Amino acid sequence: MEPMGKTSSSAATVLEVPGRRRAQRILLVDDNPNNILLTRELLSSRGYEVASVDSAEAAQQAIQKQPPDLILLDVVLPGKSGYQLCRELKDDPFTRLIPVVSPGQIMPLRWFNLGAIFSGAHWGADE
Repeated sequence: MEPMGKTSSSAATVLEVPGRRRAQRILLVDDNPNNILLTRELLSSRGYEVASVDSAEAAQQAIQKQPPDLILLDVVLPGKSGYQLCRELKDDPFTRLIPVVSPGQIMPLRWFNLGAIFSGAHWGADE
């Protein structure tokens, strides 16, 4: 059974608001323009609303302005790292419930081929 106010579809989960439907918002935090372009294209084509920033500082501003439903966070960023940003988000009552997922881009592909699974749980990420 679906939670009240939510519907499911093959695309993004959409929240029902009287008279209006809103696509789930994803904040992509990555300083690599190619990653941003590819990820934005993929997620937008699936019905998600995607915002992107290239630094932890810009992410904090974007989150305060319009909290996302999910944060995709690179760990290697200019200035403050993704690790630091994640810890701060999980320590803040305003943002601690926003899921944070790190695609694990810093792990060499060969580690995945050996069966390694990246998890940022030790620094507060949800996956």
